[in-house]
Amino acid sequence: MSSHGPGEPSAARPDARAVLPWLAVLIGLAFTLSHPMYLGALAVATWTVVALTSPWRDARPYLSFGLMSGLGVFLINPIVSRMGTTVVFAGPVLPILGRFTVTAEAVAFGFGMALRLLTVSGGFAFLSAAVDPDAALRVLSPLSSGSALILALTVRLFPTMARDAARIADAQRARGRRFDTGTLAARVAARLPVVDSLLMTSLERSMQIAESMESRGYGRPGRTNLRPSALAGRERLALVLSAAALVSGIALAIGPASFAYYPVLPDLARRADLVFSIGLGVLAAAAPLSAWRWTRSHW
Repeated sequence: MSSHGPGEPSAARPDARAVLPWLAVLIGLAFTLSHPMYLGALAVATWTVVALTSPWRDARPYLSFGLMSGLGVFLINPIVSRMGTTVVFAGPVLPILGRFTVTAEAVAFGFGMALRLLTVSGGFAFLSAAVDPDAALRVLSPLSSGSALILALTVRLFPTMARDAARIADAQRARGRRFDTGTLAARVAARLPVVDSLLMTSLERSMQIAESMESRGYGRPGRTNLRPSALAGRERLALVLSAAALVSGIALAIGPASFAYYPVLPDLARRADLVFSIGLGVLAAAAPLSAWRWTRSHW
């Protein structure tokens, strides 16, 4: 499903050949860096890009998933982790588990992991909402056509299935079904027809996609391929900025941004880290924005 209207020119979308390397760099840096300040800079940069370039309707499922997952990690990690030496809360003694304690190191680690999830979810939100899935498939198909197809279909169909589930639930509510009342077992049972309808809708859509791909000759020998156009200056600039962000992030991870949460939480508010994290965030945001063609405002 396209994220844009049928009359919108294709130039309104960034080139997948410039965005996919940026996404790979973003995910790589998110899992390489550990300092919360740098992870926060990446998260802010990524979500700013999504806010400026992507329709909210298409980006919302990924952003909502990132927010809920990040909040869950941030709340659960201090409860289940007993690592760290700086105790900020000492609770009662629990059977078998011992004294319940919350450490500053566990809180900071959960916060860093939440920022990492926000960064990755924002990157995939931009890929889903702003980049043509067919163009992404063409870029990835020389590497592995099967994996590229699965990735492109997943990114395309996830928001579609979320909208289908909301539409089916609204139809069930109009018929008098209540999803938020009664016991937990009753609420689960009330949602089973939604899952059943969503499964049938997904199966029908999969058959339609398979028939469409077969009619277009997917997988048949002797197919001709569309010759890709040359990268414009904006796309080349985006690749350069992505490479600069990658090199800077690796250099920072080895040097100033090296960080360990345990056993004692180090200083988080150094001025050098603030300056370097802002610079890394600007590089991370500048790459996709330079590839974006400002021909239409989604607002």
